[in-house]
Amino acid sequence: MSIITFNRLKIVSQLNVDAYINHQPDWARVLLQRLRKLVTSTVPQAEESVKYTVPFYTYQGLFCFLSAKPEHVVLALCEGASLQDPFEIMSGNQKQIRHIVILQHDTFPESEIKHMLVAAARFNEIRQQSKRLGKAKRRRTEES
Repeated sequence: MSIITFNRLKIVSQLNVDAYINHQPDWARVLLQRLRKLVTSTVPQAEESVKYTVPFYTYQGLFCFLSAKPEHVVLALCEGASLQDPFEIMSGNQKQIRHIVILQHDTFPESEIKHMLVAAARFNEIRQQSKRLGKAKRRRTEES
């Protein structure tokens, strides 16, 4: 197993989500646990794992991930750029990913995050349906 340095902590790259969260400072641990519970209760079908050394969730494709930084924690929505942000809580300028950043002393925006998680899950569902329909249509065309 390889050891990496992350947020000034040595963390084994083959972690589970509990270990990742437990290696964080107390304030970050509390926020990460709240985010984890919110993700898993809002989208219970989401599969949880550790990818790229952070808690990662898939639901009909890449869904979201959690990350602890020295000054804040992040909920990153993998297809966030495709979502409307009525609460203006997302930031970022990457092609697809948008971040919801929560500082140590911020009020936890639970209802806003839940809304964005539902929107992200629905986006993934629609995208997967579209892919399936496209494949079925191509098969019918090839069979004709």
